[in-house]
Amino acid sequence: METPSKLQMNNENNIYEKGTKHFKIIKSKLLSSKPGSYSFASGILCQNKIENDFVKEVINNTDYLFINYYKANIIGFAAVLYIDDDPQTPFLEIELICNSPGTKMNLRSDIEERKGAKDIINAVENLAFQKNCLFVNIKAIDAVIPYYYKLGYNFVNGDLNEFLKNRQEKLIQELSKYQ
Repeated sequence: METPSKLQMNNENNIYEKGTKHFKIIKSKLLSSKPGSYSFASGILCQNKIENDFVKEVINNTDYLFINYYKANIIGFAAVLYIDDDPQTPFLEIELICNSPGTKMNLRSDIEERKGAKDIINAVENLAFQKNCLFVNIKAIDAVIPYYYKLGYNFVNGDLNEFLKNRQEKLIQELSKYQ
């Protein structure tokens, strides 16, 4: 099996398309098991916040895998679908995006820049532009919706203030149960 650093040299953009040899290698790496019940992707990269079965399903059915590397290790990924049900309005949909937590400490000797979720989103947006897509849709867990909103993404239904108000009320109700 090829190592991520060799794959990275073959693919400067770290984008792997379904059906290619490198896609299969990366998919296998993401779904590989570490000790415990979670796969590498759901456990390490998604910080155990996403159910393992969902991660497997998304990775097995995706059209593109976008990968973040740091020091020849996979530190993040996005599973992206190309949707062209209506040829007039093709779009990309980020089904899942995960990035392992970073450290705030930067060493001067550390030449390689550690990339985050925003870098993956920028790469997805670039591919959408190349494929003449009209927009990019992101599916997200509640905890990261404000982050995507800050990046310029909008809700299809509702708005951020309504979402945050409902979330706040739910958290207050949960807190009152424990008091």
